[in-house]
Amino acid sequence: MADIKAASATLLDLINDILDLSKLESGKMDIIESEYSISDMLAGLYRMMKFKADEKKLDLIFEVDPEIPRVVMGDVKRIRQILINLLTNGVKYTEKGYVKLSASLIGTEQITGEEGNTVNSARIRISVKDTGMGIKDEDIGRLTDKYVRVDERRNRNIEGTGLGLAITCELLNLMGSELKLESVYGEGSDFGFEIVHTIKDATPLGKFDPEMKPKSKASVHKSGFTIPDARILICDDNNMNIRVFSGLLKKMSPKISKATSGKECIDLVAREEPFDIIFLDHMMPEMDGIMTFERLCKMEKFDRKRTKVIILTANVISGARQQYMDAGFDDYLEKPVLPEALEAMIEKYLDPSKIVRNSEDGQEE
Repeated sequence: MADIKAASATLLDLINDILDLSKLESGKMDIIESEYSISDMLAGLYRMMKFKADEKKLDLIFEVDPEIPRVVMGDVKRIRQILINLLTNGVKYTEKGYVKLSASLIGTEQITGEEGNTVNSARIRISVKDTGMGIKDEDIGRLTDKYVRVDERRNRNIEGTGLGLAITCELLNLMGSELKLESVYGEGSDFGFEIVHTIKDATPLGKFDPEMKPKSKASVHKSGFTIPDARILICDDNNMNIRVFSGLLKKMSPKISKATSGKECIDLVAREEPFDIIFLDHMMPEMDGIMTFERLCKMEKFDRKRTKVIILTANVISGARQQYMDAGFDDYLEKPVLPEALEAMIEKYLDPSKIVRNSEDGQEE
């Protein structure tokens, strides 16, 4: 059974890698930026990788510059994906010693934003260094070749798709960066890159403690407001997705209704009071999100002016947002949904009179 699970996981990794690479090579993957905390992102990565390092009795070290701004604007999903690739390789190809991630602030500068305004930005260098096998000079140029695993004889017992670094380089290229490598065969490797992020909160993040865990699940992401009078409907055929989504919403205290099919969604809209926002999954059996939305729009009771409809999708190819807008949706949210992205979407589309702001001490204003 363990062998079957391992084989299934490897096959799933390969399929996901092929899909990602296909999107990147065809120019159908967008960089989708949102506000995020570098400290929170790195702490999550540390907890994710720690057990893998512990299994091989490796030291996992995260060194983070305390001067890095607390909140920046960037595609946290793709940056996390890049770092998971680099950290996973570090642990995979290291038998003793350590894997170390370092993040440092190179400097800040003013750049021109998307709307032509001047914004402050931070240039940050992130590197992953290990004391592993290292790479031969003649193999360095082949590292990012698709499906190529260098030093195959030595690494024959190490699982991998041969696509991780190719995807990493393509993602960095999409962000205007590049992967740099220093390696000594038999001693280890150091992979690094630089990214430029718009600063949203310039407060230095201070001392980074990867072992520090939130006191409660609710403190992982603290919403800046509550919406106790808002009526929100979630429609997804996957019960686990509904539970996770509901958990994110509960921090904002809305009235939540749930549907597990397009038909159930339509029935709820027909018999319930009008909803403020409907979050509608795209890929559902029998009646998908687009078909459900089309039927909703034909209902006499459906108040299109009042109710905003946001589609939930893993389809992040270039032009996807415009396709959904053309179909009549108000917007879309990428799955898996990040708390910050959900909060921003609600703040954008919910009637402002239903948003209760929280003061800095946590009390409602």
